[in-house]
Amino acid sequence: SHPPIALSGKNYVERGQAIHLFCNTTGPDGFRHSIDWFKDGDKIDHSNYKHVVITSYNMVEPNVSVSELLINRSNPSDTGTYICRSPSGYIDSTRVTVLFADSSNVKR
Repeated sequence: SHPPIALSGKNYVERGQAIHLFCNTTGPDGFRHSIDWFKDGDKIDHSNYKHVVITSYNMVEPNVSVSELLINRSNPSDTGTYICRSPSGYIDSTRVTVLFADSSNVKR
């Protein structure tokens, strides 16, 4: 048995790296899932988050849908709590932190 919703992805990324989150949800037979994404309580849509790409698809496994959130080049402003919500009201969240070191901190 699967939980009704599960959110996964890295909690820490370096500035400029991709943020890639996956939200899996299950529902009743024949149900097509439209998963909503939020950042710090604000609904993510293309008008206010132009750099965020959301892709959704249904799995071969019955009643499982997946939604992916992708930010190709992260900035410190992308740090926050990301939430995915299924149409039946199940919610999962994760905190993502974009790490940035000043230029004097050179990798050896």
